[in-house]
Amino acid sequence: MSTQQQITRPKPKNRKKFSSSVHNIETTVTKPPPDSFHAYKVAFDPAEYGMTFAAYADIDRMDGTKKTELLDSCRRRAWFVRHRETGLVRVVSNACRLRWCPLCSRAHQNLIEHNVKDWLKETKSPKFLTLTLKHTSAPLAHQVDNLYRFFLRFRRLKEIKNSLHGGIWFFQIKRSESDFLWHPHLHCILDSIFIPHSLLSKLWLRTTLSSSIVDIRSVKDPDDAAEYVARYCARPASLKHLGQFDAYELISSMHGRRLCGTWGTGKSVILTAKIDPDIKNWTKIGSWSLVINCLKDDKNAQKIFNAWQTNTPLAQDVDMKKVEAFISGYNEFMSEQQAKPEKERTFWSESVEIKSKALEYYYS
Repeated sequence: MSTQQQITRPKPKNRKKFSSSVHNIETTVTKPPPDSFHAYKVAFDPAEYGMTFAAYADIDRMDGTKKTELLDSCRRRAWFVRHRETGLVRVVSNACRLRWCPLCSRAHQNLIEHNVKDWLKETKSPKFLTLTLKHTSAPLAHQVDNLYRFFLRFRRLKEIKNSLHGGIWFFQIKRSESDFLWHPHLHCILDSIFIPHSLLSKLWLRTTLSSSIVDIRSVKDPDDAAEYVARYCARPASLKHLGQFDAYELISSMHGRRLCGTWGTGKSVILTAKIDPDIKNWTKIGSWSLVINCLKDDKNAQKIFNAWQTNTPLAQDVDMKKVEAFISGYNEFMSEQQAKPEKERTFWSESVEIKSKALEYYYS
């Protein structure tokens, strides 16, 4: 299993979202699953994928890159895998690793959410801080430069260093509904003592010279806070709510910039994907397309898919090897026939010896 492959767990049930006016909505797929894992993932939010593809197409035309090809290839190669000890079933797939790919960002989100949740449970009184700049018509890249520079300067203030022990910061952006200007801002989950809102506002104004708008509140539900942090650490905006030109400007302006980070006590939180040390315990039991195409008639395919959906163990003797052998026998036969002169070719239905051998292996 290569480092480009990512293990996908079943999507958890929806829970109440941490308050935000910008969010992604994933709908439940009620139709029979498509035989492409890529199509299955895109179906959760086709509008978001479509706008992302359009934005990358603009970048390809401007810069001569091939990002749309990478995006289109994401999650095309996928297999069901089973853990040797627990019997749990996951889906492992290839990944394009483009920053704004909605398919990759969901996988990244799951990792961050798990790690942030663990850190919050160990933090005595976590707080949620939002830092905002005054709206301006300046180019977005200039606004982001200022926001990041001000944030670093803000954290170095004596009053802040004495109050904030550490935390996790992440970038979020949207278009203002009142003046339609860009609204970049930073959110932070803090490990800190009590600090008055009035003091934070005063210090932020001293730092920026133009903005005193801050918001700080206690984290009451660590699970909701972790989900909120993870969503925007993985993807700071929903492109489908922007026009194509805005999406292009956003992707271009954020190129090469960090979208999230940690400091102080928050440095223990891992925000980037690492190779799973347990990866060798997962074995392939059938490709996504094979299992899906056999769902109607094959009991093993049904058991595999059900185990994945319900997150329940699968018996170690259940896999798609016999079906794969049958298909392999058919493909071998067809290759041999194609190599023969047309007059000497045999129809598959007439090849009793090869067909019976494959069927015997399948039903044994």
